[in-house]
Amino acid sequence: MFLAGTLFFAYFTPFESGNYGAPDEVTHYHYNVEFILNHHRLPVPGQDDLAAFANCFNNPPARYGKVPCTNSYTIYPGMNYVLAAAGAAAAQYGLHVEPYWGARAVSWLWGAMYVLFLYSACRLVAADWRVAALATSAFALIPQVLFVASYVNQDIHSLALSALLLYSLLLLQRRGATRRPLGLAALAFGLIFSAKYNYFIFVPLTVAALALLRRRGVLSGRDLAAVGGLTSAVVLLTSGYWYIRNLVVLHDVLGQSFLLGKMAEYHPLGRAHPVDLQAFGYLALLDFYDLSFQSFFGRFGYMNLQLPDGVYTVAKFVVTATGLGVLVECIGRRDRRMLMAIAGFAIFSAVSWSLLVYNSLQLDFQPQGRYLFPVLAPAALLLTYLAERSPSFVKYAVAELALTLFLLGEAVLLYLRTFTRV
Repeated sequence: MFLAGTLFFAYFTPFESGNYGAPDEVTHYHYNVEFILNHHRLPVPGQDDLAAFANCFNNPPARYGKVPCTNSYTIYPGMNYVLAAAGAAAAQYGLHVEPYWGARAVSWLWGAMYVLFLYSACRLVAADWRVAALATSAFALIPQVLFVASYVNQDIHSLALSALLLYSLLLLQRRGATRRPLGLAALAFGLIFSAKYNYFIFVPLTVAALALLRRRGVLSGRDLAAVGGLTSAVVLLTSGYWYIRNLVVLHDVLGQSFLLGKMAEYHPLGRAHPVDLQAFGYLALLDFYDLSFQSFFGRFGYMNLQLPDGVYTVAKFVVTATGLGVLVECIGRRDRRMLMAIAGFAIFSAVSWSLLVYNSLQLDFQPQGRYLFPVLAPAALLLTYLAERSPSFVKYAVAELALTLFLLGEAVLLYLRTFTRV
């Protein structure tokens, strides 16, 4: 079903900038994937992407963020783009089709990896495979997830790597410090540094998890040293060279300050709004919260292809009712472990949400729900854990899956009406 849904969105979504095209796909592809395909090397920010800086605009007074020009995404680690370029080459020279189809196929593979490792992680928590399948489906078949897995971007591979990381940590906790779990944990931890920057919140989570396993005697000091060494090697091979290059060439490890400086050469920067209580009111006036919620579940194109308002109202009701139901039932049970799990998830979600708010106020106003996708795998694991401790919580997973399937049906109808005039 995941494959069918992803192919559906890939088939109908035009490869174009603006209108109903996938957000920034052409930019991701042109300045990164296509460049690698044609030049057989990685692009250098501020040198190979100058055309992007010519596409600038004045931020409206009510809009916040310093970024005035197109972001070429060349400052990010290029592992994802290298693999997409390999897919593009296979499509162009092997299948003789437009190369972007091969790059899109790589995104689908990342999506399949997300589903596989999310289910595997849930299966480690749940004794019943049906509970694991239920939770996985609820958070893998969300229309926006299928959409993101259908085009070239920086989100879907990051989502897949988050699921891999959580699976590896659970495997380490369940199987102990044997060679395979240790190696997989080091690989997954190292790969997370090649993900989108908002997924870096998994770094302190992983460090805390490893420290807890050490305290419980699952890992020894020697095991931690082995994980640290292997992780460092993976980072160096997959993304570390990128950060070193940024530091040496751009004098900026993450590249964000360099990017803003280069944009300022072409156009005055926008203004950043302080993160204060007043800012939250301004964000409400800009429909930031509604847009973020809607695009978390299903708002397509350049945010201009939306589901009926009533569909989002149903989603708000189900999500709110499910959340309150879980919380009330856990409090009523006075189950300390359940409450700690919920508190941990709430903190993680709050940090993810704070990053989205900060980015929109300081850098670029982006009420994009996919920027909150780091919470998806933890949410599925939380529901699985609660259902495993008490079967009465299965109903909440069923409710989430029912909502997901309802939204998917509406998204399919929306696409058919838009692109086939049904």
